[in-house]
Amino acid sequence: MKSSRTYATPNNDMEQARQLWERSLAFWETEEEGRKEERRACVLFHLGLWWRRYAVQHRGEYESACTKARDYYQQCIEILQQVNRLDLVAKFIIPLGETLFQLQQWDELQKVATQVIELNNIYPNNTRLAYAYGLLAEVALGRDNWDHAKACSQLALKIHEISLSSSSVKVNERDVNTKHDSHFLLTSKLYKSWYLFLISQALQHLKKIPSALQKLKMAQEEAIPDYHPQLYTRIL
Repeated sequence: MKSSRTYATPNNDMEQARQLWERSLAFWETEEEGRKEERRACVLFHLGLWWRRYAVQHRGEYESACTKARDYYQQCIEILQQVNRLDLVAKFIIPLGETLFQLQQWDELQKVATQVIELNNIYPNNTRLAYAYGLLAEVALGRDNWDHAKACSQLALKIHEISLSSSSVKVNERDVNTKHDSHFLLTSKLYKSWYLFLISQALQHLKKIPSALQKLKMAQEEAIPDYHPQLYTRIL
């Protein structure tokens, strides 16, 4: 006899998650509780995350899904700016930059990366600062500005290495004791791989092929295909 029980599929789970976030957004749009704007911004941010994931899973709708993610992220940042929570803007703005990169909207991406650098003067974070220069390098590459791309990507790598040397968390591949350590190791290698890749692209266009190839091989060594297949594909 066949069981009458129904099982949720990943797609059903995704759809249910979106509906719940949208219901939460509707609630906070009508609620009069004191911190509702911050809570609404948080829900908008998670809806942006949802559409970014949807874009990855549905390549035929990639651009339209990324556009929706961008819109939610922008609303989130605008609300946080209105309530003067610049500390939260500094934390939540990076995914907006990543989405603008996916959409190749260079003018807006430059504004976001510049804003991250300005906010770093108030809320220092070398990881975010290095990432911002990486985004500026992507902008420069998108505009065929090879010298600027080289300068930004090299600065991103330098800041990243300073961040690692000053971090209280020292992790290598043979000494991963906690989930936090594992995440730290993966993200550190991912960022280094990306910065090396950006340097290699700038050097290639500047006709410095041996140096470009060296950086590209270093980027491949640092890359983790299962963790970020899109970057690994670009490197290949």
